[in-house]
Amino acid sequence: MTNENSQGINIKGGKNEIKDNTFNFYPPEKPATAVNYIPYLGIPHFVGRSEELEAIHEKLYAQNNTVAISAVSGMGGVGKTELAVKYAREHTDDYPGGICWLNARDANLGAGIIQFVQLQMGLEVPQQDFQGNVLTLVQQVAWCWQNWRPSEGLVLVVLDDVTELKEIKEFLPKTNNRFRILITTRQRRIDINYAEISLNVLSEDEALSLLKGILGEHERHLIERLQDEASYKVHPLIREFLQAKLTESAEIKEFQQAFTNTFMEIAQTIPQSPTLEFIDSVKIAIPHLTEVAENLIDAVSDENLIWAFTGLAWFYNGQGLYALAEPWCEQSVSAIKSRLGENHPDVATSLNNLAALYNSQGRYEAAEPLLIQALELKKQLLGENHPHVAISLNNLAELYRSQGRYEAAEPLYLQALEIAERVLGTNHPNTVTIRGNLEYLRTQMGKSEG
Repeated sequence: MTNENSQGINIKGGKNEIKDNTFNFYPPEKPATAVNYIPYLGIPHFVGRSEELEAIHEKLYAQNNTVAISAVSGMGGVGKTELAVKYAREHTDDYPGGICWLNARDANLGAGIIQFVQLQMGLEVPQQDFQGNVLTLVQQVAWCWQNWRPSEGLVLVVLDDVTELKEIKEFLPKTNNRFRILITTRQRRIDINYAEISLNVLSEDEALSLLKGILGEHERHLIERLQDEASYKVHPLIREFLQAKLTESAEIKEFQQAFTNTFMEIAQTIPQSPTLEFIDSVKIAIPHLTEVAENLIDAVSDENLIWAFTGLAWFYNGQGLYALAEPWCEQSVSAIKSRLGENHPDVATSLNNLAALYNSQGRYEAAEPLLIQALELKKQLLGENHPHVAISLNNLAELYRSQGRYEAAEPLYLQALEIAERVLGTNHPNTVTIRGNLEYLRTQMGKSEG
């Protein structure tokens, strides 16, 4: 639980403006260099598709629509992503506002946009408006489009592998005609209002030419190293083949357990308040953690079950993406109750995590009953004098202090401090924290009485 209840937005050196009932938050003005982020290097021997490349440029660059969207559709493996890579790399100069590449299949698009702006542009996306109201994910994404850096010039946004347009539509820029959006999708006729370029398989001669080029240079196109050199892209057809073979394998459980164990270790490294540098270092694992939590939870051990959800919740909560963190906190509670029973210590921990999320949003009335449940469950399971009980007492006291309910908070701090000093010692970090919280409360009480 935090010691301060953040109210409003403070962007040092910036300015706020209300226009047409819309809140605009402007960060400090400074020279901005366009970010051209294309994670794939592209194949060295690109053949065919010249007409499609011209059509993309005509529909995206030449048209003066509010938002120009070209949907490159076709079955997996026909080259949609490679065509988008080829176009983006050939036309970098046509988009002085930058190029943003987002994977729309394996991750939440709203979170991806916010992470791009924070990590690539160094901007801090506000979590609240100036009245202290929590901004929704859609509002935060709208802020990103409004405050794109640099502030002028066309921008190319590539949304790779879109499955359902309705799932991403609310995150697209609405009124700024700077943005040109290129969608790749397997769906035909994804929307009648969007220009579509359908891809079919290459002709026999073009396919043979491509294969000769690949083998002639000893390149590994089916498994391609990405630009960040930390991961690889597997060709969709190869991926589908391997998935089919894995399903048929008698060793599938062993493979699943090995996979989930690897990512549970990563989940346990995610702190409750990750830095932007840490977020950038771990973001490549998030789609895999999501896959574990959604589809492979049966392969996760009992002791790691809580981390299948907590790692994801802390990853998003640390960025202020509360709408994305909340479902994982809720699933943590329900999944642990379902597998381990109502009276398990991890149930109390999950309740506390969900309450902490509510508290960070100022949703005190929703947080209070969860903290009370967690406290009672810890007393029941661990005894009245356990260090974890002291932590729960402190957390509930912090909630009351945040609400200005000082008289309710003080006895809880005193109980927590008495337990911590007796069990942990006077100089233990937890004891010092509780004592500091109590002193801070009494300072506030003195100010309020004065």
